Amino acid sequence: MDLSINTAKHKALLLSLLTGFLLALAFPPFKTGFLAYLGLIPLFFLLEGKSPAESFGFCYLSGLVFNGCTLFWIAFNRGATPILAIISMVIGVLYLSLYFGIFGLLFQLVQRYLKWGSYVMAPFLWGTLEYQKSIGELGFPWQDLGNTQTFYLNFIQFAEFTGVFGISFWVVLINVLLFWVFKGLLKGKVPWISLTSLALAFAFPYGYGKAVIPSQNPNDPGIRVALIQGNIDPEDKWSLPVRYSLEIYRQDTEKILSQKPDLIIWPETAVPHYIRYKKKYYEYLRALVDSMEVPLFTGTPDYRFLSGGERRVYNSAFLFKPRNPNIEEYSKIQLVPFGERVPFQRYFPFLGRLNFGQAEFAPGEDWRVFQLSGSQAFSFSASICFEFIFPDLVRRFVKEGADLLVNITNDAWFGRTPEAEQHARFAVLRAVENRRPVARCANTGVSLFIDPYGRVQFQTALFERTTIVNEIPLVSAKTFYTSHGNLFARLMMVISVLFVLVSFILKVRNADRNQFLS
Repeated sequence: MDLSINTAKHKALLLSLLTGFLLALAFPPFKTGFLAYLGLIPLFFLLEGKSPAESFGFCYLSGLVFNGCTLFWIAFNRGATPILAIISMVIGVLYLSLYFGIFGLLFQLVQRYLKWGSYVMAPFLWGTLEYQKSIGELGFPWQDLGNTQTFYLNFIQFAEFTGVFGISFWVVLINVLLFWVFKGLLKGKVPWISLTSLALAFAFPYGYGKAVIPSQNPNDPGIRVALIQGNIDPEDKWSLPVRYSLEIYRQDTEKILSQKPDLIIWPETAVPHYIRYKKKYYEYLRALVDSMEVPLFTGTPDYRFLSGGERRVYNSAFLFKPRNPNIEEYSKIQLVPFGERVPFQRYFPFLGRLNFGQAEFAPGEDWRVFQLSGSQAFSFSASICFEFIFPDLVRRFVKEGADLLVNITNDAWFGRTPEAEQHARFAVLRAVENRRPVARCANTGVSLFIDPYGRVQFQTALFERTTIVNEIPLVSAKTFYTSHGNLFARLMMVISVLFVLVSFILKVRNADRNQFLS
C-alpha cells in the first residue's frame, strides 16, 4: 500500500516538473513555441482525482520550475548587488508561481462538481489569470503563454481582435484538445470529435493569418527612421563623463545622415544626465539637432519640483526638433516594481523611504504622442524599457493617434542571458495587436524594426555598436483590439467566474443534501 502511494506521488511529481520544463522551453530565444501546445497536458493528467490542496501544491511546483527557468536572469542584474538580485529573483518566482497554484485550485473545484466542465473552463481561466497578472503596479505579463508564439506569425494574427491573452487562450485550448485525444487513444478509441476540433483549432487561425499577411509591404511612401545602438557598458555610462556617451552617439548618428532619416532614435538613458537643467549638454544636443536638421529622440533622466518643493525624478525621453528651443518629453508610466520604484506608495507613502537599491522614479502621467512634420507628417509614441510588454498600455498610445510605436530600452544590465532576446521578441505582439510598425532601439541590443504583421525587418546582434535605418510605411486604420482593449480578456473573466460560481453553488447544495440525509 505504501509503495503504491509513493509511486503515485513520484509520478505526480514528475508530471508537475515536466509541465514546468516544457512551458519554459517554449519561450524565446528558443524557436520551440510548439512545446507550449503540450506543456499543460502532464498537468491535466496529474490533476485527475487530486484534492484541492494537492492540486494547488503540484501546480505551484510547476510554476516554480517554469518561472525559475524563464526568470533566472533577474539574479544576474548588474544594477543591483548580487544578494539583492538573487533575493528579487526568488521573491518574483515565488509570487508569480501563485498563479499556477490558483489555476490548479480552481480547476479542481470545478472538476469535482462539473466534471468535464473544468476542461472547458481551463482556457478561459488561464487567460483570466494572465490578464490579472498584467494589471497594477505589480503587473508582470512577461511569461504569458501567448508570448511563446512570436515565431509563428500565421497563427497569431487574430491578436488584432483579442490581444495576447487570446493567443494564450488558444494555446491552452490546444492543450485541452490534445489531452482529450490522448485520453481517447489510451482507452483504445479514436476520438474523432477531439481530432476534428483540434484540426479546426489550428486551421482557422492559420487560414486567417495566411489571408491577412501580405506577401510584401505596400509601396506607399513612408518615413525613414534611424536607430543608434551605442553599445555602452552601463557602468561606464554612469561613471565616465557625460561627454563620453554623447560623443559615441554623435559619431554614429553623423554616419547615417546621408540616408536622410526623418527621425533619429537613441536608446533609454542614452544621455546619462539631467539635460533639462545642464545648459552645456542641452546646448550640445540643440546644436547637433540644428546642424543635422533631423529630429532626435533620446532617453534621459529628468526631474521636476512640485509646488511644495518636493523633487520628483523620472525615467524620461526627450524629443529635440530642429530650430525649436522647446523640449517635448515623455516620462515612463509603468515602472519596474522594486527596481525603479517601491509599489503602492500612493496608499502607503512611507514605502518611499525604503531603500532596496532601486532608482526610485516617479511614474509619469501623460500619454504623450509626438507629432512630426517633414517630408511626411506622422506621429509616434514612446514606451520605455519593459513598458512594451504591457499590451493595454501600448494600445492606449495608438488609440491616441500614434502611427509608429517606438520602444527605447537598455537591457545591458542582464548581460548575455535570454532577457534581451525575450524582451525584443515580445514586441512582435504589440505590432500585430495594433497593426503598427515598431522601432525598437536598445543600448546593447536587440534593436530592430517590425512591420504591422510582426515580421522583423532588421535586427542587430547583442553587444555590438551599430546603426540601422529603415523605411516604414504608415498605417492609419485601428484594429478591434486598439479600439476596444481587453474585451476578450474581460469576457474570459466573466465565463471563469460563472464556472467557479456554479461549482461553488453545487458544492453548497451537496453539503446541505448530505447534512439532511444524515
